[in-house]
Amino acid sequence: MSGASRQHTYRRRHRLRLAREYAAVSRARLKKVEHPLVVQACITDQPEPRLGLSIGRRVGNAVARNALKRRLREAFRLLRHEIPEPPGGGNYDLVISARPHDLLGSGAYRERIERAIAAIHLLASRRAGEQPAE
Repeated sequence: MSGASRQHTYRRRHRLRLAREYAAVSRARLKKVEHPLVVQACITDQPEPRLGLSIGRRVGNAVARNALKRRLREAFRLLRHEIPEPPGGGNYDLVISARPHDLLGSGAYRERIERAIAAIHLLASRRAGEQPAE
């Protein structure tokens, strides 16, 4: 595996796995809606950004939900190295949930996640009293 492809992997350490990790993201109250996605975040001391998915049955049947989750994981995998460092250091834990919609292409989800992360980073910077780097 080349260095570039190794850099864009999606491993277990890039995932939120425990209920308390999801709860911490919810408590942080950093949230941005980019229809049809809802992106929540919290600042952690983890060495890398992590992703959690919460895709309910309202989104569709199992096939549709799994297709959506694959596309969201792929978008995160490609964006992971572009996520800015939060004010004060660390990384973001992200939880993405979806509202019912027709399935979009991976690129559309990537754009929405990218915009949501930028807005969340701006909000976190304002809360910390810093001016975000542009």
